[in-house]
Amino acid sequence: MEEEILKYYSKFREIYNEENYPEWFNFCNKHNEQFGNDGYKRGKLGHKLEHFAILQTPIYDERNLIIVGNNNSWFVPGNMRKSLKVIKELEEGIPEDNFLIKGESEYSRDLTRYFEILGEDSKKLFESAIGINRLWIQTGPKCPPNDCDLTREIRSNSSLSLEWKNLERMCMQWTKEIIELINPKLVLLLSGQAKKLYSEGQHDNGFWVQHSYAPSYKWPTGEPKTRENTERKKVEDIFNGLEKVGLI
Repeated sequence: MEEEILKYYSKFREIYNEENYPEWFNFCNKHNEQFGNDGYKRGKLGHKLEHFAILQTPIYDERNLIIVGNNNSWFVPGNMRKSLKVIKELEEGIPEDNFLIKGESEYSRDLTRYFEILGEDSKKLFESAIGINRLWIQTGPKCPPNDCDLTREIRSNSSLSLEWKNLERMCMQWTKEIIELINPKLVLLLSGQAKKLYSEGQHDNGFWVQHSYAPSYKWPTGEPKTRENTERKKVEDIFNGLEKVGLI
């Protein structure tokens, strides 16, 4: 299993370079100028771009649950030196550490809270969940089509737009192949972009696909805009998925 998944790291490294994607790497180089040789600047949120991460967790024997987010943001927002170190390590292959449960990012803390609300069994399932994003390239908190520097540059640069669509399409296709290779009981797709991987429901492979909102998304219920309503809907989605496959 791990050997098969490691092949995707090799395949991505082979094509992800400045020769194949000159406009994207040019965008990164311009962005990275502000951070100097260290790749980050003390007191400034963000660090150099161009890195990628595929899996954010080890591959556990149970393989009950895969959680799929949108894009790689900063892994340790409070410490850019450490955050840059993490993404560089994640490029190398399947991690030994579980970055879903470390609690060093809002994404990690929010997901931990949702599963803890559902009880001890749910918490244990989360601790052995496999984490991946549908887009492997690190962009920071936002990526296209959301408004950000990259989105604005893509609008004015057709070559960059074509490169980005190609990278996005490849990441999503290979993410699906990894999911189907692991073949868990439940695939939880978080965010509007991640939901494009699969329709909600039973997949031909046998796993159940559950859609929900990204942890960072606010006010999905149509009710009064309170944190309580927002969080409740996300927890309900997770519960529905776990219940569908008999995990709780």
